Amino acid sequence: MKAILEKLSYLFVNRNPSVSDNLTQDQREALIDLLLLCIYADNHAELNEGRILDRELERFNWESEIPIGTYLQVSETRTLAVIPSTDKRAAHLAYISNRLKCKDMKFRALKLCKLLFYSDWVIAEEEELFLKEIRNAFGLVK
Repeated sequence: MKAILEKLSYLFVNRNPSVSDNLTQDQREALIDLLLLCIYADNHAELNEGRILDRELERFNWESEIPIGTYLQVSETRTLAVIPSTDKRAAHLAYISNRLKCKDMKFRALKLCKLLFYSDWVIAEEEELFLKEIRNAFGLVK
């Protein structure tokens, strides 16, 4: 996973700032937090998941004084701390939901999660359960 984080840092440093991603910095950070949660949801990081994450993050205009590499490390540490606990995961998902703000962003985020989960052509039981957690936290219950 360290290689993925280093690559993501490189992508943000070399990003063309003239192309807008139409996101707030809070939404960018929330998406990163959510995507890292998804990658670790089944305790198995896939190469294809890293590629999907790379592709999405290439579109971001990072506007924080905190370097992206630092943010990714903090987010990964936080992610690993909340994964084992249902209560901590639910609280973290609620925090992510609040930062995404609007329903359209929540649907976009859920779509990205599904894309990550299907990247290895099979959705694991843990991933399916986590999708339900995300839907509940985002208020997108079927």
